[in-house]
Amino acid sequence: MSYGQYSPNGKTRDDCLLSSAPASYVAQRRQTFGTHAQTAHVWAQNDVRYGRSNDGRIFFENGVIYSHGRHFAIAEITDALWNGRRVILWNDETHSISTSSHQSYARSAIKHDESIVIPVQGFSHGHIDDENTKTTLEYLARHEDSAPCMNRGYNENTYDDALAAFGSVYAPKLKLHLAANRIAFRDRVKRADEARAKKEAADKLARLKRAFRLAKPEQYHVAQPGDNADLHAVAAQAAHAAESAIRNIEHNLTEARRARAAFKAAGLPLYRSRASAYVKYWQAKRDAWAVLATDLRNQEQHASDVADVKQYAEQPLEKAATQGCILPLVYEKALRLEMPDEAAQILRAYQLNHYWGDLDSTFRTLNPGAWDIVYNRRAARTARGRFTPEKWLAGEGNAYQSFDATLVRRKDDRLQTTKGAEAPWSHAVAIFLRAQRCRNESTSWRPNGERFRAGHFELDRIDASGGINIGCHRIEFSEMLRLAVKEVPQLVTAQYPLPAVI
Repeated sequence: MSYGQYSPNGKTRDDCLLSSAPASYVAQRRQTFGTHAQTAHVWAQNDVRYGRSNDGRIFFENGVIYSHGRHFAIAEITDALWNGRRVILWNDETHSISTSSHQSYARSAIKHDESIVIPVQGFSHGHIDDENTKTTLEYLARHEDSAPCMNRGYNENTYDDALAAFGSVYAPKLKLHLAANRIAFRDRVKRADEARAKKEAADKLARLKRAFRLAKPEQYHVAQPGDNADLHAVAAQAAHAAESAIRNIEHNLTEARRARAAFKAAGLPLYRSRASAYVKYWQAKRDAWAVLATDLRNQEQHASDVADVKQYAEQPLEKAATQGCILPLVYEKALRLEMPDEAAQILRAYQLNHYWGDLDSTFRTLNPGAWDIVYNRRAARTARGRFTPEKWLAGEGNAYQSFDATLVRRKDDRLQTTKGAEAPWSHAVAIFLRAQRCRNESTSWRPNGERFRAGHFELDRIDASGGINIGCHRIEFSEMLRLAVKEVPQLVTAQYPLPAVI
């Protein structure tokens, strides 16, 4: 199997990636972790140096996770800490639809309550330099300090937190200044932006003055369809061409209005009067083209209505009668277009549809039990195409699903979650027994010498209700109990002791 730029000179992809790794990491060979979502979850744990998905399209090394190659880094888990939270640098750009899905997997895998996520500008290759630092600091300062960095439904840190953390870790010279007064830094960036905007406005005004000094409205010519003999035969294409011309005219009209407003604000009456002449010229041009486009669209609609009427009139009567909801509209079109034969045929189909409807109503009245059976069968056919949690629990679909709550299921000797993660079934059983004990004793659990592994992940905590947290997963005890009753009922115990039988 070839991996493009990862397979030069006959070497494997792992050999190429490990050849530049530190000597202490070479012994730890790259591992394959299955799906893209599973790979993102393993990366977020930050206890494995190298790993990739089965197809190699998403992989990570030394805390940096990549999409399709090293040319696009999604995020980096750094060794830096800020207020006890680990700093994660996030690439604020995107590249393609598949890369966006990889970013979604990585975002959902992050422990947001234990991390601070910082959107970095120009982070495509996973490197931070002086230019990145300056651009990112200004980018963070331009946003409202109380707004979340990534509004994706997670409990995100604010731009003010990101500015403080990034300035403290990656801008040592600005550390004291940012920590003491970030408001002053934001004001300085705002003043610089305002000065830049004023300069750009002055340059634009100078360009407008040069453009309106000698130009005449007649120089802006928009091509017209002309007296083409086939114009009405191809009404759709002609109407499209007319609407394209209108869009060009609207653009010129908007630019002329902006120029008129700019000249008025700058106190230049002569240039303002010239711009006003342009506005009137383009308005008249637009109105003329609008009349032509409307006429062409009416011709196109007429041809479409005639085709619809003929289509339904030429169908067999029984087939046309099954489309009762649209037959009245087609019948009205036939009357409006003065097509009496087609209107009569459509009317007969509509009457047949009503006859079937009367039979259906009579059947429902005389035999309601049989009608309920028919109705339920119809409803089942309608819902058959929807993918529901029940179908996922039954083994259908892939592992990653966006349901409201995290669900779990057993597949062979593995446990799967709806967030795309997997773990050995034996590990899941051990965690369930510990969660069941906490639920029965109304006690919580935290790692304190005792550790529970779930494949590549580690149990973070168990609350008194039995719910567990593993990485980005929150799994309620009721969901674990449902699966345990199905798979290992002999291990399930009652929360309260059963009353003695007297």
